[in-house]
Amino acid sequence: MSDILQFIVLFAIHAATVCFLFAMLFLYRPRQWGLRLVTVIIGVAALAMPYLFLSNTLGYPDPWPQTGVYDVLGWDIDESRQEIYLFVTQEDDSTPRHYQVPFSLKAALTLQEAQETLTIFEKLSVRIEPGGTPEIPAYHFLVRQKGEAE
Repeated sequence: MSDILQFIVLFAIHAATVCFLFAMLFLYRPRQWGLRLVTVIIGVAALAMPYLFLSNTLGYPDPWPQTGVYDVLGWDIDESRQEIYLFVTQEDDSTPRHYQVPFSLKAALTLQEAQETLTIFEKLSVRIEPGGTPEIPAYHFLVRQKGEAE
C-alpha cells in the first residue's frame, strides 16, 4: 500500500473514532450540555490535530518548489525513480525545506563531485526557475570553490 493511501486510511479511522465518541456522548447523557460543549471543543481540536502535525513537519518532498536560490544542506539521488531529493534553506528564511526535482545526469554528476571533494567547495546552492512546463521546474547547481569571489 502506498504511503499516501496509508495516511488517508489513518485520517479516516481518526475521524470515524472521533465521530463515534461524539455519538456515544450524545446518546449516553442527553441533559448534560456542559459536557457536550467540552466534548465538541475537544473533538474539533482532535480533528484539526493531524492537519497541524502534517503542516509543521517536513513530510513528503515538494515537487513544485518556489523559484529562488537555495543553499543545499543535503541531497539524495534516486536513479530508479529518476528524482533528486534536496534539503535546502533560503537566505532570508532559515526553515529547512525538502524538495524533489527531476533527475538529470549533469546535476547528479555535480552533486557526486561535490560529495567526493567536499573540502574544496565552500558553498553549494541551487537556483530553481520556472521550467518549460508548470509541472517540471528548471534548476541549476551553483558551486563556489574556496577562495572564489561571490
